[in-house]
Amino acid sequence: MEKVLEVKEVTYRSEEFALGPVSFSVDEGQVVSIVGPNGAGKTTLLRIVAGLDEPQGGEIVLRGVPSTRMPPEKRGIGFVFQDLALFPHMTVAQNIGYGLWARRVPAPERNRRVAELAEEFGLSGYLDQKPTRLSGGERQRVAIARALASRPSLLLLDEPLHSVDPEHRRVFLADLKRKLREHSTTVLHVTHDLDEGAFLSDSMAVLMEGNVAQWGETQEILTHPVSCEVARFLGYNVWKEAGEWLAALPTSLTLDPEATGPSRAGTVTAIGPTLRGVRVEVLLAGQTASIRIEQERNEPGTQGLASGNSVSVRARQLHHLPAPKEEESFSEWA
Repeated sequence: MEKVLEVKEVTYRSEEFALGPVSFSVDEGQVVSIVGPNGAGKTTLLRIVAGLDEPQGGEIVLRGVPSTRMPPEKRGIGFVFQDLALFPHMTVAQNIGYGLWARRVPAPERNRRVAELAEEFGLSGYLDQKPTRLSGGERQRVAIARALASRPSLLLLDEPLHSVDPEHRRVFLADLKRKLREHSTTVLHVTHDLDEGAFLSDSMAVLMEGNVAQWGETQEILTHPVSCEVARFLGYNVWKEAGEWLAALPTSLTLDPEATGPSRAGTVTAIGPTLRGVRVEVLLAGQTASIRIEQERNEPGTQGLASGNSVSVRARQLHHLPAPKEEESFSEWA
């Protein structure tokens, strides 16, 4: 399978920020998400791939062609910016067709492509309107249609759901995934929203403090974090017990009312309902950090539970991890 993008030992430095060296590749038709906390360097990396920023070291290769110093307009890349960057003085049709116009595509062909994308993205009734009159989700669809208009070899998505309200986010995300598959689009996508990245991507890179902390197939990363730092970012509870660093998802922790197996005594600090059942926060003896437990309402151990109650906690599945870089930032089970 052809590699559409190769990022080779890329570095970037400023007074406030250091990126890299970062290396990874994206294959034809693959959707790769780069996830990580705010400030990890995700957008900077995307801008370097697009040619909007120049790295201080390393190389960007597009379809086998060294492209580190190639102008953005020559790279064959589509870019959906976090702020969308739509032209407010242009109509929806003009925005969608702008890239084709810039490439001097003849008007009849340009109009056909705009009409085709407008129909596909549900924008046919808005072609004569200005973006300022559209909702956040509608503007987002315009931005993606514009990025796809010239059939780019690589599509870059920077927080694509940033302007979509929570009520429509789930539907929009499913629609976006379907459209990317239909177009066989090769995508590099960055987000701090782990659920969004996991849902869209085939493979994932976890970027932390300017470096790739873990890279691989999305499912493998979600179920087998390689470090305490990655595990905590993924939502695992991380602790030290008997000299070992362990991690467990909130859904793999359970209350043991009978204390029938290996467990830890703790005290409930808060309890309340969630969409998935009941969330229980437990402070374990000798610790300063709480542990989240997600359970169904009818599971034993949660009925009648209240803040201040003593409980026993068991883990159904544990991951053994190397020690974190900064042990003092993690809680320890005494």
